[in-house]
Amino acid sequence: PPRTAGPDHGLALVARDRRFLAFVALMTGYWFVGVQINISFPLWAERLTGSTDSVGVMFALSAGLTVALQYSLVNAVGRWLQPPAMLVCGVAIMTAGAAVTAFATQFGVFLAGVATFALGAILTRPSQQTIIADMADPRALGTFLGVSSLSLAVGGSVANIAGGWFADPARAPYGA
Repeated sequence: PPRTAGPDHGLALVARDRRFLAFVALMTGYWFVGVQINISFPLWAERLTGSTDSVGVMFALSAGLTVALQYSLVNAVGRWLQPPAMLVCGVAIMTAGAAVTAFATQFGVFLAGVATFALGAILTRPSQQTIIADMADPRALGTFLGVSSLSLAVGGSVANIAGGWFADPARAPYGA
């Protein structure tokens, strides 16, 4: 039977692809922002309203927008932008939404930031996956996809630590 290449072959292909590794490193920053909806946003929603029910409202808004708009928005924007440009626009929109939530003092403004963030996320996730698949060597697609997940592992971990760390002082009353 023919001998197949082992896992080290795929890792060697990834290690030689500096462009792909640079993309993975850049995506660490994307995931830093992207996972804030899981830690910082819920903490801020509860702080603004004094109720954990607001966290459910926040997630319902984000999920509802994603379900309602994912296909049509990506299709419409995809007519004008290639995946790399769509990714950049999506990250910029997500960052703007995160900034609005960070400075919100009213729950309605906070939800506007969440909606903006969700719209950016709708654009980034499919374009990110398309870019990774396009950059990957077809002989080691699984390895490239696996290594690309390191950006989520590193960026998400740092983001969760930072989000919790920043949320602790934010719990203090205004002016304290």
